[in-house]
Amino acid sequence: MTKLSGACLVCVASLAVSGLYFPLPAQQITGAIVGTITDPANAPIPNAEISVTDSATRQTTNARADGLGNFVVPYLKPGRYTVRVSAPGFKTLVRENVVVQVDGQVRLEFRLEVGDVATEVSIREELPLVETEKGAVGQVVSDRAIRDLPLQGRNVFDLVGLAAGVQTNPLGDGRVISSGSASGLAIFVAADISINGGRFRTNEFLLDGVSVMLPVQNQFALSPSPDSTLEFKVMSNSYGPQFGRSGGGVINVVTRGGSNEFHGVIYEMFRNDRLKANNYFANARGQGRGVFHFNMFGGTLGGPVMRNRTFFFADYQGHREDVELGGRSLTIPTAAQRQGDFSGLLNALGQPVLIYDPFTTRPNPAGTGYIRDPFPGNRIPAERFDPASARIQRHIPLPNRPGEGPAKLNNWAYYSREDTRSDQWSVRLDHRVSERHTVFGRYTRNTGESENPGEFGTPADTQHIRFTNDTFNAVVNGTYVFTPARVLNYRLGATRRDGNQVTAPSGSVRLTDLGFPPYVAAAVQKETFPIINFTGYAQIGTPPDAPQTNDIYTIVLEQTQIRGRHTLTYGADLRLYNQNVFRPTDASGNYTFTRGFTQGPDPQRASLTAGDAWASFLIGYGSGQIQYTPAFAVRNAYLAGFFNDDIRRHRLTLNLGVRWEYEQPRTERYNRFSTFDFDRPFPIRVPGLPQLYGVLTHPGRDGEPRGNFDTFRKGFGPRIGLAYRWTDRTVLRSGYGVFFLPRQGYPNATQFGAAGFQIVTTWIASIDGITPLNPLSNPYPGGLLQPPVSQAEILQLGQSITINPRYNKNNCYVQHWNFGIQEELPGHWLLEAVYAGNQGVRLPVSVQFNQVHPQYQRLGNELTRRVPNPFYGLVSTGALSTPTVSLNQLLRPFPQYGSIDSNLNNTASSKYHSFQLRAERRFAAGGQLLLTYTVSKMIDNGSGRVVNFTAFRPPAQNQYDLRSERAVSQQDISQRLNLSHVVDLPFGSSRRWLNQVPKPLLWFVGGWSVQGTLVLNTGFPLALTSSGNSGVFSPSLRPNNIGKSARLSGDPQLRLNRFFENDVFRIPEPFTFGNTGRTLPDVRGPGRRNYNVAVSKAMAISERLRMIFRAEAFNLTNTPFFMPPGTGLGTASFGVISEALGERQVQFGLRLVY
Repeated sequence: MTKLSGACLVCVASLAVSGLYFPLPAQQITGAIVGTITDPANAPIPNAEISVTDSATRQTTNARADGLGNFVVPYLKPGRYTVRVSAPGFKTLVRENVVVQVDGQVRLEFRLEVGDVATEVSIREELPLVETEKGAVGQVVSDRAIRDLPLQGRNVFDLVGLAAGVQTNPLGDGRVISSGSASGLAIFVAADISINGGRFRTNEFLLDGVSVMLPVQNQFALSPSPDSTLEFKVMSNSYGPQFGRSGGGVINVVTRGGSNEFHGVIYEMFRNDRLKANNYFANARGQGRGVFHFNMFGGTLGGPVMRNRTFFFADYQGHREDVELGGRSLTIPTAAQRQGDFSGLLNALGQPVLIYDPFTTRPNPAGTGYIRDPFPGNRIPAERFDPASARIQRHIPLPNRPGEGPAKLNNWAYYSREDTRSDQWSVRLDHRVSERHTVFGRYTRNTGESENPGEFGTPADTQHIRFTNDTFNAVVNGTYVFTPARVLNYRLGATRRDGNQVTAPSGSVRLTDLGFPPYVAAAVQKETFPIINFTGYAQIGTPPDAPQTNDIYTIVLEQTQIRGRHTLTYGADLRLYNQNVFRPTDASGNYTFTRGFTQGPDPQRASLTAGDAWASFLIGYGSGQIQYTPAFAVRNAYLAGFFNDDIRRHRLTLNLGVRWEYEQPRTERYNRFSTFDFDRPFPIRVPGLPQLYGVLTHPGRDGEPRGNFDTFRKGFGPRIGLAYRWTDRTVLRSGYGVFFLPRQGYPNATQFGAAGFQIVTTWIASIDGITPLNPLSNPYPGGLLQPPVSQAEILQLGQSITINPRYNKNNCYVQHWNFGIQEELPGHWLLEAVYAGNQGVRLPVSVQFNQVHPQYQRLGNELTRRVPNPFYGLVSTGALSTPTVSLNQLLRPFPQYGSIDSNLNNTASSKYHSFQLRAERRFAAGGQLLLTYTVSKMIDNGSGRVVNFTAFRPPAQNQYDLRSERAVSQQDISQRLNLSHVVDLPFGSSRRWLNQVPKPLLWFVGGWSVQGTLVLNTGFPLALTSSGNSGVFSPSLRPNNIGKSARLSGDPQLRLNRFFENDVFRIPEPFTFGNTGRTLPDVRGPGRRNYNVAVSKAMAISERLRMIFRAEAFNLTNTPFFMPPGTGLGTASFGVISEALGERQVQFGLRLVY
């Protein structure tokens, strides 16, 4: 434990013992009842007694009104309550069925009548539905909605999207989270939620008041099952200072506890391939539906241990699934192409593609630059095949279908199969220690494993992997009432997730069997089939084993004091994050082949009619590397503080607060991080060059601080809210706040910044990018770097590196604001209209710091001219190990390095504006109808992690002109509508109609309910990239547009092979940038239409036992959700949609409810 972490722990422990009130953060999983007590003359009644009794447990909380007749009863868990108010000389007033929701405040106004205190008067008028006490925007998802709405994978977080202003990742729909998805993909994509313009995966998830956000990429650790979830709230804009470490919203979940009555559920649900429609593309390609078996089963039991004092609740959920997903396809080389015959090769436009011989590259006698000749007959002779390439391609099967279009895309159809087994169980115990002290504890565990047999059935599979997962979460939550006006809440939490990605065995295949030299096989960290990428063809190769453990430990203190019109809340929160990572990325090599080595006649000019990645592979020239990666043990602490004052003045409530946040820099147990100091002199003097600047530094060594970035202690975020009761049924609300984004951990050492300890040996296939040098069969003639390394090697001289800049980057923040009106209409309708905005400041974005300045593009071909290498002799491998280098390498800002990439450079900004409409009706029988509609626009100059539901986010094409990157955000959805309904049909016993029919008919017509969710939204803007040669090491290029819109109208299903007008784009001329904006202003990917529906029938078996039959249809209309088209100009898939999700599935289930 670091010194700061230990000091924080001692500080918080001291606060808990001494009862001091230092303002630090907290999370509300409870609600409150507030109000005023007056006499018949409307004068306040001081010191009136208030008792609030939980209807389920009969536990009572007492409070007292102040001198102005105001009262607050905080820390009430969600549920139904009976409120009694009494004062000497006045009759006692009783109000039953007062519903308290998570993070909600119910206002009650009591006017006492003069009389005997022993006389009780019941109040039966209904409470207003409007929120009168806060200016924050949010949406509560109730117990009934969680229990009854159709959930394809029973993941309660699928319902977060019901709130206005929320975007979710449809790749997560139907994923089983609650039983611990073995692959981790489900958790990975289910955390991809954007709330009111916040970045994806920057939200906070709270479970019983304790954060379950793991350090790895800000994923939540687990999700409770629907039957163990009481309710949750999506807090989406300008929420109070009790909440933080979020750049978007907070999802605040409360689990279910026991009561004075025994209750339980036993259930099972199943689906199979006969209840499932075929995938759109599987059907089009003649594939069947594939094997599919889905079973989910479990139960709950809750009740008293000691009535009115101690209660328990237990939950179990099991998941078994065997699925073959059809419609999957890849593009692999044809039999002719494997033999070097490219005479029939066509591009997507039907144009012939010529293959050029890189060994004929020579200066152009007619001018500047170079030229090369095509292979005769467009055939590569077998004797020109690289030995490694010839052996590797034996492990790739031949196509099993003709392919689509002139380029013969998707000529390998397969089923993506996954066998999954997972289990989750939870136990909760609630106990009333004394009249002043209540506490509950919960322990949840989930385990799982799954295996994917791969796409080819050969050692070249990329998907033949077994995943394992073991996660637990433990919480202790207690409340102590010092006085009715002073209440303390404390919370302890521990969460751990152990996950592993286990590579399937490659049989007898060794690197030497694949044609690699023995010195490579002997030096690699782990021998697997190398990962090989091809432009226009499927990736092959096996990822390495990747064990990883993530921990979070939490201590929270929070206190509320009531002083007249003021309700003060303050507290303390300490979190310790641990992340143990061993992911030997690229341990056996990671190689990439493009058309570059076989394009021509000018090898520096990209063309749609020249060059092919597989041709480049056959002759053995591309790019790549092998890495040595140690295991890393990463730690850091989080500390924050808040103070909030709710001021109530008749019809006006003000929420005034401030939050301070401090996130400690991450440290590594053995000080193996690296950062980059741009201004420090490079310690190695290079003959013939002036003093170089910019050097890798290593925290914790040579006097450097241990943290991997500078600390930031000015994280003060004001929070302001306003709620004005215009009438008892109309409320005006507004809010503003500043929120600091969470720091995210990463799944591998590269992204943490470990250059110098994660040792990279680079394959130098060419010095200038056009003239071949070292082939694939002998990629590292100088050998592989191994630890320990020399000074030049630990400084990564000549290597491309991923860095964490030393300068402060913990001050990324967003500003929220909103203004809205709530109106309760007749018939229990609640209508809300809100304008909500968000501005992101200093947001993280990917940057390539070592790009040559564009002013040198005017040199043209001179940039690639080979010149003497001043670094020659200083290192044995890498781009600077050869006698000559290209001129543009020496023109880099830091010529001693290759690319210098960072994922965390704080140079992006964003703006988000939205209009949100919510209409909600709550039925007397417990049903509800919720409609939310959002129209919005988001603009930024660098989008977040998720774009088009993938991790793809092209970096800026010119790092010196980030203003030109400003465009409609890649995560912008302009319109989204959500409708959910839980409706009990009005037939049968205790219903409006047919309630007096004969018993057999009554049994048939009664007990029916219909539930459903509808999602309609537009697509994301498209971001195009292009092949080409900027000459200045630009990390990404965009195409040129000829001045015409690429938009095509009509049904996307009718233009899958030409989703947009792709012939209005051109590959940029060499040594230039493309003129297309970062996103297309008028072209978006396909939108989404999905309706899930459930029909249930409840049948009474006895007075306390019911059986419920349930039938559900996910995507009832079987409307395919098409994934975005290919966006890389120069690839055969440009503008082509080849994947769809969301085929209809029908599920049957049975529940026994006690």
